[in-house]
Amino acid sequence: MEKLIGRALTTVAALVVAALCPWSSAVAESNPLSLSISQNLSFDNNFLRRSGGGPSDTTSLTAATVAYNKAYGRQNYGASLTANATRHNRFKDYDNDGYAVALGMTSTVGSKGYLALQHSSSRSLQSPDEQTGQRYADTITSHATSLYGQYGIYGRLGFNSTVSATKSQYSLNTANDRDQMGLRVGVSYSPTDLLSFGAGVRKSEQKLVNAGDKINRYDYDLNTNWVVTGYSRLSASVALTDEKRVVNEGLDYRGVTGSLRWGYTPGGKMSYGLSISRDTTNSGQGNGTLLVVDNDQSVVGAIRNQSLNQLTTTLSATANWAATSKIGVGVGLNYSRFTDSREAEIIGAISGLESQFLPSDGRQYGASISVSYTPVRSTRLGCTLQAYKRDQTRLNVSGYRGETLGCDATFSIE
Repeated sequence: MEKLIGRALTTVAALVVAALCPWSSAVAESNPLSLSISQNLSFDNNFLRRSGGGPSDTTSLTAATVAYNKAYGRQNYGASLTANATRHNRFKDYDNDGYAVALGMTSTVGSKGYLALQHSSSRSLQSPDEQTGQRYADTITSHATSLYGQYGIYGRLGFNSTVSATKSQYSLNTANDRDQMGLRVGVSYSPTDLLSFGAGVRKSEQKLVNAGDKINRYDYDLNTNWVVTGYSRLSASVALTDEKRVVNEGLDYRGVTGSLRWGYTPGGKMSYGLSISRDTTNSGQGNGTLLVVDNDQSVVGAIRNQSLNQLTTTLSATANWAATSKIGVGVGLNYSRFTDSREAEIIGAISGLESQFLPSDGRQYGASISVSYTPVRSTRLGCTLQAYKRDQTRLNVSGYRGETLGCDATFSIE
């Protein structure tokens, strides 16, 4: 513990000292390169997300980011690379090294065309909020590529299309591995410079490569972006979604999905934000077989193909106060509701388990308060205190609660 804290504090001290060097502010603003180094030290009093609380752990996260952004005529190129190392004081099995790579290019084409090509790759541990049974160290490697094109960018009416491909691989729960291809075509209309509407149709095909299933999905969406006033902005999207599985037909979904984001910055030092989202998610639990034993530890049956289709509704709200030009305070609240539909084949003489596979609801709550201090432009220091809670649901999805406290220092050169 002392070595972990000592190493983290040494890194933080080095960042602060480096930030005060006179050469850090002398970098030419025209330089397209930037460098950012950060150190975070956090304490979680229920690291394993257990219903009885504890045990706790202290985590050190060190990250470095190199970014490039440059315009050449009609084109703009961007690239960034982040490498991070996470080390735990108690649970060494969760130590991991991750990365995030982002590449992008945008360009106008002729007098009315626009293209944007983007690619990203990353490797990180799966969030414990997505692990519905118990916490375990599962590494996710993800890749995503998209090409967006629009015609009519300077007129009131425009036509657009997006082609995308994503790939996710899990180190442990390989039933969640998936490859997805998507295509969306749409139209947009802007009656004024402050208001735009859009409509589109998206088709996607998602292969659960190790679960022997495939998800075909159609989204018929409407969206809008509206600058309500000089202080308020609203963006919203709503879609009729039709999602069908080839094998597990009982997990099909047909209903409304979408999102809404609102930001309000009145005159003064306060700013507010509100977001709502509703969509299907399938991470955290895949197909499998659960053996059932009696008091003598003899197998009396099994539950096979525990598939999960989860509808998640999330609401979050934030408020930020710029106390001074260097000190900021923020609070946040979030709430998630998970509605599960399950399908399983019960084998053997097992009574009373059918109710375990009826639709069930789970809820998660969170609240946080943070303080940041920016002594100079290149350096940011901050601390965040967060409380979380999840209700208990069926199939051994235990409820849990806990608190985390984390402090970080970031040093940037532009």
